[in-house]
Amino acid sequence: MESLELDPVVLAGGLYFTPARLEYFPHAQQLDRGGVIGRATSESHVPRDPGPLARLTAMLDALWERHHDEHGLVTLRYVTRVYLATRR
Repeated sequence: MESLELDPVVLAGGLYFTPARLEYFPHAQQLDRGGVIGRATSESHVPRDPGPLARLTAMLDALWERHHDEHGLVTLRYVTRVYLATRR
């Protein structure tokens, strides 16, 4: 899981904003086999050389095979955390 941490004390220490409150925004993305492979391989850091790309595609295919539901979909779940503050 990718996570970037923010210390809310940094926000609260300023004169320009009220203390921040934390809000959560869950989201889910359902993908078929092609969507899983397309989503993963569209990232800029994915290898483009045929050998490594073929190995990655095979691993993604195996993951889809293990985790897809009865409709042939896997669900990627996300939660975005947002600190909100009001300008004073």
